[in-house]
Amino acid sequence: MYFCLRKGNGKINANLPIMTKCHYIFLLIPVILLSGCCQRRDDKSLSEYSASSTAGRAYNFERYAFGLDSLPAEEALDRQRKRMMIDDSTLFQEELALQNHYFSNPNSPYRNEEYMIPVLESCIESPFASQQQKFEAQTNLPLFNLNRIGEEAADFSFTLRSGQTSSLSSIKADYIILFFSNPECGDCRRITELLSSDAALKQAQDNGKIVIVNIFPDDDIDIWLKCSADYPKEWVKGFAPGIDEPSAFGEQLYNLRAVPSLYLLDSEKRVVLKDAPPERILSRIFRR
Repeated sequence: MYFCLRKGNGKINANLPIMTKCHYIFLLIPVILLSGCCQRRDDKSLSEYSASSTAGRAYNFERYAFGLDSLPAEEALDRQRKRMMIDDSTLFQEELALQNHYFSNPNSPYRNEEYMIPVLESCIESPFASQQQKFEAQTNLPLFNLNRIGEEAADFSFTLRSGQTSSLSSIKADYIILFFSNPECGDCRRITELLSSDAALKQAQDNGKIVIVNIFPDDDIDIWLKCSADYPKEWVKGFAPGIDEPSAFGEQLYNLRAVPSLYLLDSEKRVVLKDAPPERILSRIFRR
């Protein structure tokens, strides 16, 4: 086997030495070795690679978190269960910190209470979790199990600006965006502007396919009455104080650790996304 090397003008340069098959093989050896090294690293599972060091785990967790959303729900939860099977105290604590930071922190764009359920269950059972961590996991687990993805969202009543009473179950649409907010919250205002300025969302609302239900969950009705008039007129605006607190019968309907908090519900009021960023909700509806 021979190579003919070409000059820039396309002509054959007969003065250049011709490489024999032996030369070709020696030239390929480092390429093959380098390729093999890259392949072995790519073949290594993300969980194994992340567990190799503290820096490696932190570097890869964001990719891991992003990848979970592309999996079917039960497969993602199973991946989380397997990831928490750690037989080392230091690695367990590092993993727990990463899970809490990405999936439990209300300010994280990856926050997802569904993904935290296997983590909390593992924390309760693990010999490497402290008593305080076990207590917190036992406290949060029933709250994170409220309104799980795929389940019908808890129905509740709310008061409209007119003074009339309505309910979540009375809303009919292909999708419902349930938006818990406070008019004095800066991030709530940002999301309000984002949702109200989205042309595709506006058209879907005009066609009756999507309804945005904005709920004020706090007690100060004067603030709500003063500011809620500024919300888009096509939104359903309601006042439902204490919706995230245990009722007289001990029942808590929603776990609102912070506002803003957005849920996406389908036509049957089943939870599609829970406490998700608005960008993820719009992406899910319009397949962006």
